[in-house]
Amino acid sequence: GTIPGCSLRADSVGDGGTYDLVTIELTKKTDTISGQVLDNLGGVVAGASVSAWKNVGNYDYGWATTDANGNYTIYVTPGSWQISVWGPWSGSGYDYISSGKPTSKTVTSGTPATVNFTLQKATSTITGKIINPDTSEPLSGYGSVTAGDGSTEWGNIWGSVTNGIYSIKVPVGTWTVSAQVWHADYSNPDSQIVTISNNETKNLNFTLVKNNSTISGTVYVGDESSKEVVAGNLINGHTKSCG
Repeated sequence: GTIPGCSLRADSVGDGGTYDLVTIELTKKTDTISGQVLDNLGGVVAGASVSAWKNVGNYDYGWATTDANGNYTIYVTPGSWQISVWGPWSGSGYDYISSGKPTSKTVTSGTPATVNFTLQKATSTITGKIINPDTSEPLSGYGSVTAGDGSTEWGNIWGSVTNGIYSIKVPVGTWTVSAQVWHADYSNPDSQIVTISNNETKNLNFTLVKNNSTISGTVYVGDESSKEVVAGNLINGHTKSCG
């Protein structure tokens, strides 16, 4: 490969020998992006992960973890940066929720840049079951549950489903909750909307939809007139033929 600003040449190196091919000089980062991460109740968020990346010009990256006072500092080079933050993982889920949208900041040489963040504190819980329609019991297997408050195109919060049981932490508000499982015999149920208050726990169960109909057909190369059949295509993880 090549190193920007350097040219490599081919030389012979004997067995056990050492050859000084090129010197790589690193540039010390002296500019900074710093700030503080708080929650919506005014508390500091320690242990949050702050990432910064630079896509314009030479790619660059930096990251930091907030200290006990919620403060962070990332050493960077001048230019346009994107910065995002995620709350710490507590083992039972995220206690703080981020929109996931990065903040843009232009860094000028010799001038410290400041970017502060406010995370939503997850003080409430949504829990429930994913029900097998054939048995009316929790579905044996795995899946996921997502919850979104409309601030992003995707769910802000994700949680796992184990043997049909899930539990996710959420901030106060109105949430659209969706369940996803991977099972050939069942389809995912419709999303549900729930409004939850501070320190409240709400139960929200989902009943899967049984797949009791079949779509079948033949997949051809080009068009049907070719009579050349495509065999063994995988659709959603299952071998099927469909027209």
